[in-house]
Amino acid sequence: DGTHCVETSEIMRFVGQRVGLAPPAGCADDAKAMEMCLLAQSVLNQVFYPLLKPMIVCQIFSTEFGGWLAPARRLLIGGESSYLPAPQAKLTQSLTEVEAALSASGGPFVLGAELSYADVALFAALHEVLELACFDRAALLAERPKCSAMLAQVADKARGWLEQRVRDYQFGIADTI
Repeated sequence: DGTHCVETSEIMRFVGQRVGLAPPAGCADDAKAMEMCLLAQSVLNQVFYPLLKPMIVCQIFSTEFGGWLAPARRLLIGGESSYLPAPQAKLTQSLTEVEAALSASGGPFVLGAELSYADVALFAALHEVLELACFDRAALLAERPKCSAMLAQVADKARGWLEQRVRDYQFGIADTI
């Protein structure tokens, strides 16, 4: 309709408004949805992207050429203590914030009973991050049952699209790394 959007969160809100996944503009729920969408973006910026290179290097060096390059990966990326603490702390903090938001809303979603673009944004970010080999998804979510339930519900709703995306666009490879 000619609306110019430049930030992921604004694009998510714009699309959410067009497909019925956004609360009315300007209300308290609109602010909460945007807050959670921005949190999802911060998870990508401070957890996923900083860990992308180390996780790719670990994967390649551990699996290619029979794994004989595994010891050399530290030369490229250092040990986990050099790249993992800050993203791990951000993920822990973010999961705690999501759990609190879900508790406050009465769940199962960020705004209560109805799925919103914020839930989709959180799912997209957390789904990718929790698949990284450096995190124990089950342990992280065991302490956050509402977050775990929300992710499961959104995954169930998105299952068909995720399977199609993997099949049609990702050469059958489900994981980013």
